[in-house]
Amino acid sequence: MPSSATLRAVAMAALFGFHAASGAAPLYAVIDLGTLGGGSSQALGLNNAGQISGIAALTNNAGANAFLYSGGVMTDLGTLGGATSNGQDINAAGQVVGSSLTAGNSDTHAFLYSGGTMTDLGTLGGASSGAAAINNLGQVVGFSQIAGNLQSHAFFFDGTTMNDLGTLGGTTSVALDLDDSGRIVGQSFDSNGDAHAFLYEAGLMNDLGTLGGTTSTAAAINAGGLIAGYGQITGDTGTHPFLYSGGVMTDLGTLGGDSDFLVALNAAGQGVGMSFLPGAAFPVGLFWDGGALRDLNALIDPASGWTIRGATDINDAGWIVGYGNDGGIDTRALLLVPLAAIPEPDLLTLIGAGAWLLGRRRRETT
Repeated sequence: MPSSATLRAVAMAALFGFHAASGAAPLYAVIDLGTLGGGSSQALGLNNAGQISGIAALTNNAGANAFLYSGGVMTDLGTLGGATSNGQDINAAGQVVGSSLTAGNSDTHAFLYSGGTMTDLGTLGGASSGAAAINNLGQVVGFSQIAGNLQSHAFFFDGTTMNDLGTLGGTTSVALDLDDSGRIVGQSFDSNGDAHAFLYEAGLMNDLGTLGGTTSTAAAINAGGLIAGYGQITGDTGTHPFLYSGGVMTDLGTLGGDSDFLVALNAAGQGVGMSFLPGAAFPVGLFWDGGALRDLNALIDPASGWTIRGATDINDAGWIVGYGNDGGIDTRALLLVPLAAIPEPDLLTLIGAGAWLLGRRRRETT
């Protein structure tokens, strides 16, 4: 369950951050997760307890480190001895994975953060590696340079050993997500030099094909085996999000532009990502509800001042993390919580406190 501190923050946002707005009522409260003292941050991973991983700028913007956000507090996870790190994903136990510069700042290594300690997962023989996802068994996937540093291969870390998953016949591959049964998804070059989405299971890497274009990427897999990703359409004129199930890759279309991306799924098949609308210089957060693609900015109160630029993960309660801005130049890590998830007793208590506070303010100004 999400912490009481987080729920109180959500209730406060609902009480003081939302105002009467034209059109449909907002469905999500927006929570600014803050930074590690600097100007910017991004949330990248989310578990069902409401714990969040990501990257945030340090004081005076002197670098940026991986963070763990839990109980309303953002904790700096440090590095593997180098200048910066990032926290890509988090599991049910609060373990975080990502990548960090090592001492000397010349190489980046995958790490596992658990119990207050950041552990270097090593490489497949090359200089650099990075972790993309962790499941609830503590197994990790990502990519690593192999000996010679000319190629990077997808890896599976089983708790003790980093295993090379190979490729679809080409030079390079990357693993992006896995489920608790060990099914792994990602992208690999094939023997023709084209990058295709893959599903790795039972020791085999399977090519999932494309949406008719040259490239595709499988970015997420849920407990039911549903796969989400994105790929170029026929003619390579755009990139569309897709769902893959039962051997069929289904094009989900776009919000109106030509480049949309789905990067995360929950158990119910809801997904999030980003969309580039026609003529827009920056993307907007994308939400898939099982029936239609939606702009996340249409699901928050416009009076909040926030613009959601990207969504990176969604948990089974429908909580969403990502990043956006409130009119300033800095990008901030955000948590979006369905308003229906706010506990009624907490909200009623805060409404009473808010009424008292507003009444006091009125008395002080008269």
